[in-house]
Amino acid sequence: MLTYLNRPIPSRRHLLMGTMPADAVFLVAGLSMAWWARGGDGSRWFVLGWVGAFALSWLVLMLGRIQRPEVRRLSQRSTVHTARRRALRTGTLPESPSLRIGAAARSCDELEVAVLVLAVGATTGIGVLMWPSLPWPMLVTGWAVLATLYLGGAVRGWAYLHLYEIGSRRPSS
Repeated sequence: MLTYLNRPIPSRRHLLMGTMPADAVFLVAGLSMAWWARGGDGSRWFVLGWVGAFALSWLVLMLGRIQRPEVRRLSQRSTVHTARRRALRTGTLPESPSLRIGAAARSCDELEVAVLVLAVGATTGIGVLMWPSLPWPMLVTGWAVLATLYLGGAVRGWAYLHLYEIGSRRPSS
């Protein structure tokens, strides 16, 4: 079910710190694109450039990703999500070590992407304030869709990682 099972699950703080390079890349690339597009001819390429800045920051996020176990098979992700949902409802980690670690690994994935989506939203907000004449509605709509998709999972992921961190510190009985 899992690959790289021997890798540790990073702490929430370490995970958030690990997303900072990708967030910074989007901030710089996105605002540079907006600055360039503020002129007449650049505005028609603006949305494509913004998507390119997102792709570049996604690449930085994936390349700089903290090493951890991975749930490779798509079919097993639903099992992991069910285990995480049950753990959050009961307040206890799954009995199976692979499910426990798999749910933590998927929570890390969701949290990383959500932090990048929040950085995109903050950069978009700054851009709207600085250059309101650019075609922002499509980007704001796209960001709202991404935020809706990822932030709910990130909240559950944050809660599960908290439970995981507490559970791994508890002495075995």
